Amino acid sequence: MNELQEFIKTFKSVNISSLSIDNKVLCSYAPIIFKNNEMFIFISEVAKHFANIKNNPNNVEIMFLEDECKAASIFARKRLSYQVNATIVDDRKEELFEALKEVHGNEVEVFKTMLDFHFIKLKIKSGRFVKGFGKAYDIDTFNNLSLVNTPHKTAKN
Repeated sequence: MNELQEFIKTFKSVNISSLSIDNKVLCSYAPIIFKNNEMFIFISEVAKHFANIKNNPNNVEIMFLEDECKAASIFARKRLSYQVNATIVDDRKEELFEALKEVHGNEVEVFKTMLDFHFIKLKIKSGRFVKGFGKAYDIDTFNNLSLVNTPHKTAKN
């Protein structure tokens, strides 16, 4: 398992940015699971970001962000963001529900009978992985990394 995969696997939820019909950005979060090299979030129709994702499925960004208590520097927290396409996936509900239960335990049983909860598949379009100062990598659809080689601007003395 590579460093990118190891980082992602430490998360049980993900930050989400979505866009409403009237172009208002919403930031929220949702539980996340990984099944067969695919990512899924689990959200309710009641959540504002559900409507945003349903109406703008190709304009969603997610972020995995290192806990600031664990960061070597608050200015260079390890983070991974992806621009994704989102698809509501209810045909695999039982399989995905079992994966959700493996990660989050029996607490999720309460959601099994709630028809407003859905799994949403996230397909990577591109991304960026920042491991620290001078360690930013662009990511393609296949999770290939390429170093961002743009130096910071500094004042001349």
